[in-house]
Amino acid sequence: MRAPAYFRESPAARSLKDELKRATKANVSQVMKTIIANPIRLAEVVAGGHLHWRRTFLRGMSGLPVDDDIADRLFGFFCQAFLRRFPGTTPESDPRALAGQYLDQVEVPSPPTEAEIEASWEHTCESSPEAIRLFYRDGVNPDLPGPREPIVLSMPSKMVH
Repeated sequence: MRAPAYFRESPAARSLKDELKRATKANVSQVMKTIIANPIRLAEVVAGGHLHWRRTFLRGMSGLPVDDDIADRLFGFFCQAFLRRFPGTTPESDPRALAGQYLDQVEVPSPPTEAEIEASWEHTCESSPEAIRLFYRDGVNPDLPGPREPIVLSMPSKMVH
């Protein structure tokens, strides 16, 4: 039985639906690629568990037509991807426990200290000697009002965030 004319979709409504489907698929695909590309992020997702993933995923995809089922299927996909990525695991292995063990072994680099930041500054001059002579010392450049002194960069002694 066919729906009455007043229930049929207009071309504009169909276009919006199609665009929403494309946007949802693109966003979900991007999330999948981002997580799969980084083993630490993949382990964090798996170790966090399906409820944490579901809450995070649904919050991140708010406004798009995603539901618990899509979130749960993605979590299952990530668990299988984690087990496949690490040899010696079997499908019966507990991916959450293995992901937690993996994260325990990962050494997270600490942020650099202020002394390390200060020591890392290096000044290099990439200009040729001819260009330096022309623009800064005794050269004559018609575009510049006269000889110029070299530019000296000074960096703050303390980093401000």
